[in-house]
Amino acid sequence: MNGSSRLLLASLLAAQAVSEFGDWLIFIFVVTAIYSLSKSAVLLGVFFTIQSVTTIAVAPYAGYVLERAGVARLLYAGRFLQSLSLLLPLAVAVLAREHRWMILSLFATFPILRAVDVVSGIGVSAFLPQLFSGKELVRANAAFSTASNILVVVMPALSGVLIAYLSFSQALTIDLASYAIAGLVALPVLTRLTSAAREQRSTNDNTAVRSGEGFFGQIGRLFEVVKTIPVARFATLVIFVFMIGGGAVNTIMPAFALMIGDARTFGYMTSLTGAGFLITSAALMFKTLAISPQKLVAAGLGVIAVADLAWYAAHDPVPAVAIAFVNGVGNELFGLGFTTFLQTSMKARYLPRLLAAVSLAREGASAVSPVFGGVLGGLLGVRSVFLFAAALTGTGLFVSSLANGRINDDEAAKEPTE
Repeated sequence: MNGSSRLLLASLLAAQAVSEFGDWLIFIFVVTAIYSLSKSAVLLGVFFTIQSVTTIAVAPYAGYVLERAGVARLLYAGRFLQSLSLLLPLAVAVLAREHRWMILSLFATFPILRAVDVVSGIGVSAFLPQLFSGKELVRANAAFSTASNILVVVMPALSGVLIAYLSFSQALTIDLASYAIAGLVALPVLTRLTSAAREQRSTNDNTAVRSGEGFFGQIGRLFEVVKTIPVARFATLVIFVFMIGGGAVNTIMPAFALMIGDARTFGYMTSLTGAGFLITSAALMFKTLAISPQKLVAAGLGVIAVADLAWYAAHDPVPAVAIAFVNGVGNELFGLGFTTFLQTSMKARYLPRLLAAVSLAREGASAVSPVFGGVLGGLLGVRSVFLFAAALTGTGLFVSSLANGRINDDEAAKEPTE
């Protein structure tokens, strides 16, 4: 890893950390504000629905946006767009002071914040392979995951403390500033990528998006990627199956924890799962295992399946909490391996579309998985969901093992028909 790559990685990590600080702060603020102002659980449900719908609606367009605007401009301008969008609820908090207008302004603003996060997340994943390869790419992904995991541990509590002592306008001002700072921190990336983009256009005009091609044309290309490229079919199937099982387990986990223990059990399980994520990503950031991304995926799925089966058999809080740590390790192994596999399996030109297709499959599964968890838990008992999840994870492991034998470099490099 040379000095220039280290600078870009540091800029990306810093921008990502500051923007995720803003994401957590606004998330906790919005949830707190909506309920404290309205006392309505229905409006909280509306908010989470808006969050899911925005993600599903934006994901298919991410490849088009990235090809049009470029990763660098999105990282820079997108954060400033998030910052500017918060001026509306800030103005309402300062001037109007009416609860209904405050809630409406938050509902109007959050889709913008979420949309930029979805596209920029795909953009960063598509950009990292241009800087790193092999073990260095795994370490770069692990560095991003470690930073995110640290914020997951720290930010919910910190946000709660800040919001408890700050007024709405003060909290919004801090959040607005965090997005603006994230945009400024991304400036070195903007300079480097703008130069690289000029060189690429001068040497290969075929990478440019045709001017007559609109949004729907790009959506068609996204599905063409899934239909024609083995890697894309494998990736979307595995992530969909994985998310259905994982989402079902997350849905019934509070009930399971209370069934074998109390609220402390659920808290400990949540914390230990986060610790499994953090320790695994940090370990891979400093010492990369000498195995392929596909094997990391398989190892992660295997560990998760074992954890689901162990939860099914657990009847006491202590083993259930320990299993939560193991589950976190498996999820992190899967996540890092899966991301790295995607980044190294497609040419740079089509990677944003592949990542967009995977994001759409992920969010679609996340939207429907609570139904599976709730229905199965209600009809067959809470423990049945663990067997369901283990079966799905085993299916993903089987598909992954099958794909390892069938997807070779030639197949991975296939391109959709223009």
